[in-house]
Amino acid sequence: MLIAFLAYCLQVTLKNRLLVHAPGLTPAAVMIKLATIQMVEVWIPMQDGRWLVLPRHTQPDKDVQAVLGHFRLTLPSQPPPRIKASQALAPPQSQPARQASLW
Repeated sequence: MLIAFLAYCLQVTLKNRLLVHAPGLTPAAVMIKLATIQMVEVWIPMQDGRWLVLPRHTQPDKDVQAVLGHFRLTLPSQPPPRIKASQALAPPQSQPARQASLW
């Protein structure tokens, strides 16, 4: 119940901000645009058995950058790489890539 209330609060806040900054956009359209920014981790095996982990977020398209610009938001810089010990978990099993379709 609390999650639904917080989601409703987010939608109402976003709707009111859109009325001021971008009156032609709807909260649903903004959420669809922002959903295209994804976070990925690249696991690279090293010769000594450890793993080099590179967490990265995708660069937004021009239309997503425009939405971020309306709200004067910027994405944080890319996180630094980290090294996992050989005893640590192996890289997560990759799942087949899913493509979102608007049709």
